[in-house]
Amino acid sequence: MTNLLLTLRAHRFETLAVAAFAVASLGGAAAVVVRLMAFGIPISCFRAPSSGLACSGVDAYLAFAGGMWGFGALAGITLLPVVSGLFLGNALAGKEIDRGTTVFAWSLARSRRRWFLGRVAPVAVAIVALALIGGFFADRLEELRNPGVTAIATFGHLGLRGPVVAGEALAIFGFALAAGALLGRILPALIVAGILSLGAVVAINIATDTWLQSETIAVIGFDDWSSVHPDWRVADDRVLAPDGTLMTWSEAYDRYGDPGDPASLVGTGAVALETVLLVNPGEIYPMVVARMTLLFAALGLASIVVAFAVVDRRRP
Repeated sequence: MTNLLLTLRAHRFETLAVAAFAVASLGGAAAVVVRLMAFGIPISCFRAPSSGLACSGVDAYLAFAGGMWGFGALAGITLLPVVSGLFLGNALAGKEIDRGTTVFAWSLARSRRRWFLGRVAPVAVAIVALALIGGFFADRLEELRNPGVTAIATFGHLGLRGPVVAGEALAIFGFALAAGALLGRILPALIVAGILSLGAVVAINIATDTWLQSETIAVIGFDDWSSVHPDWRVADDRVLAPDGTLMTWSEAYDRYGDPGDPASLVGTGAVALETVLLVNPGEIYPMVVARMTLLFAALGLASIVVAFAVVDRRRP
C-alpha cells in the first residue's frame, strides 16, 4: 500500500485523471443499476404484452435503459481499462525516463528490477481491481438493460463486461509500460501503446468469433427462438433437406428453386425444407470469457516482462 501511494503521488496528474474517470464511470454505472432496479418491474412484463399496475412502467424503463444513461454507463466501463492502463502504464516508464528522474533513482537502487517491481506491481493490482469492479457493473447492466437474459450465459456485449475487462486492462497497462520503457518518450509511447491495444482487441475478438463459429450446434429453427432462448448466439442459419443434407439458402434455391415461384416444388408439399440455426448455447459463455481473459492477461504479462528486461538493460 505504501509503494502504491508513493507511486501515485509521484504521478499526481495521471492519478487524478484516472481517479476522476473511474469515479465517473463506476459511479455512473452504479447509479444506472440502482435506478433500473428501483423500477421494480417483474420479468414477466417484458416477455409478453402485459397490463396492470406492476407493468405500467415498462416503456419508461426501456427508454431509460436503452437511452443516453444506459449507453453512457456501458461506454464508461468500456473506456475504463483504456484510460487507466494507458495513463498509468506510460507514466511509470515513459514519463520517468523522458524526464530523467530514473537516473537518480537507479543510481541509489540496489536492483532496477526490485525498484521497478515496487512501482509496477501495486499499480497493476489497482488497475485490475478497478476493472473487475467495472466488469461486475457491466454484467449487471447487461441483465437490467435486456430483461430476461443471464449475464453468465448471454453473448451480448461479449468482451465489454465481466472479467474480460480486467484482462484487457492488464494488457493495455503492459503495452504502455513496455512502449514507455523501449521508447523513453511520453507521446510516442502513448501512440504505440494505443495502436498495440487496438490491435490486440481486434485480433482477440476476431479469433473469438472464429472459435465460436466452430463451436456451434445445429437446432431446428423456429420463429420465437429469441424469447425461448434469449441467451443463445445465432451464428448462421442453414436449410435442412429431406435427405438430411445441410445447405445454404443459395444452394437450396439452386437445387429446389425459389419458394415464391409457383413452378417450384418448394412450398407445394412435394419438398419439405426446414430452417436450421447454428447457435452457440449459453452454457459455453463462461469458457469463452475465460479464454478471452487469459489471452489478454497473457499479452499483458508478456509485455510487463519485456518492460522489466528493457529497464534492466537500459542506459540511464
